Amino acid sequence: LMMQHSSRGKPTPPSRAPGPLSIHKPKKKRARDEHTPEQQGPHGSSKHVRTDAEEEGEGDTKTRKDNTQKKGTHPHKKIQPNHFPTSKPSLSPSSSSASLSSSSSSSSSSRSMHKQGKGSKLATTLQLHKDKLKAAKFRWINEKLYTCDSTEAQETFDKDQKLFFDYHEGFQAQVESWPVNPVDLIIDYINKRPSHLVVADFGCGDAKLAQSVRNPQVHSFDLVAANDRVTVCDIRDVPLADNAVNICVFCLSLMGTNFEEFLKEGWRVLKVGGVLKIAEVSSRLANAKGVRKFVEAIKAMGFKHSKTDESNKVFIMFDFTKLPSPLPA
Repeated sequence: LMMQHSSRGKPTPPSRAPGPLSIHKPKKKRARDEHTPEQQGPHGSSKHVRTDAEEEGEGDTKTRKDNTQKKGTHPHKKIQPNHFPTSKPSLSPSSSSASLSSSSSSSSSSRSMHKQGKGSKLATTLQLHKDKLKAAKFRWINEKLYTCDSTEAQETFDKDQKLFFDYHEGFQAQVESWPVNPVDLIIDYINKRPSHLVVADFGCGDAKLAQSVRNPQVHSFDLVAANDRVTVCDIRDVPLADNAVNICVFCLSLMGTNFEEFLKEGWRVLKVGGVLKIAEVSSRLANAKGVRKFVEAIKAMGFKHSKTDESNKVFIMFDFTKLPSPLPA
């Protein structure tokens, strides 16, 4: 420390502002820890006072260090209190690479599952939208077929046959939600009858009936041929002779504003005493009064009413037999 002397030879403390020749740089004071007790040292400097607890802790640390070195543990290895290893860990390259490989594989698998989850959710959403569009298209075609005559319906499908297949795809999806498909009930009925009986299926769709019964002679008619079993025609005028068949079927096919012409054509090709089987959706007939009116209208065409089965909530089954001649108007 540089000292300056006054004229009397007594030492005086250094000036607070050192001159330009002074090279003394005061040391930066460390920030005080507000939790560490300090006391003033000489010349106003602070000095940290070591507590008994710190000294005791340092002694414990030295003791643990000495014990650790005696046991052969690396002197710089940090060991947490109360977490001493029970065995020496393996640091071989093979185990290390295996650990990294496992970690990488787990991370990759997690990312893959996350992507798959997003992909499956997107696929589900897209499928729901597609199903809604198909259902809407089916309803549109269904409404069209019920509100136009068979000639207009045939012209529509001649222009775009895809509409026919879209309609039947939507129809099949709807029927799958029903307790039973009415065509299956008709198939069971026919299979219990003699196999030599001739059957005519008006509005056959994919001709499931012809593919499912034992009878070798099944005539299937519709506006579009879904397969080689189907004869394309307007079902108000089918290519059969009079009194040619034993069973005439209209399974959910009395569509169109001229459906009475379909039933009259059925009467024409059916043998006297032959069976007319009809399946019609319940909602179309509305109530008991609607059912009675429907039955009376068919009886007026030359049929005898045999049976009405309303056991299913979705559709109603009707059985009629052909009389020798139509009832007078």
